[in-house]
Amino acid sequence: MKKDMKKKLIIGVIILVVVIVVFRFLKKSKGSTPGTPPPSLTTQTAPVAAPSAPSNPSSAPTCSNDTVLKRGSKCDRVEWVQYYYNKYVAIPLNKTKLDQDGAFGSKTESAVNAVLGKKTTTWSEWKKKLESLVPKTVSQEASDVVADGLISWFLPGL
Repeated sequence: MKKDMKKKLIIGVIILVVVIVVFRFLKKSKGSTPGTPPPSLTTQTAPVAAPSAPSNPSSAPTCSNDTVLKRGSKCDRVEWVQYYYNKYVAIPLNKTKLDQDGAFGSKTESAVNAVLGKKTTTWSEWKKKLESLVPKTVSQEASDVVADGLISWFLPGL
């Protein structure tokens, strides 16, 4: 009987923590207008159309994830570099978007240099760097808060 009661108590506490987290999140975002960018993106002054994924990457020559991309390179990975630059750097920071043409020209070189601090990259390196720069989604942050709350509740000494 005691084990059953303990399980119900733990489930109840978990539900309570989730409700509190959701309530705090809603309370925090109550004052903002729908569509308002988060504070980190307030430099963007007008809505900008999202970039389109490469339309037909198979029409461009293919290269591997570890091919060094530099000025003069033309392949599908360059087009993906341009796409992800537009999506995660240019649009959120209100920078000039790159043409998604699959050609690594001076503008792509400048964009890569601005992000990586060097003029060449590989697709693997570029993707890893952008993943480290992209903020967590709200659901990931909420999960982290719930997990931290549960850990501190079960293990108060940590």
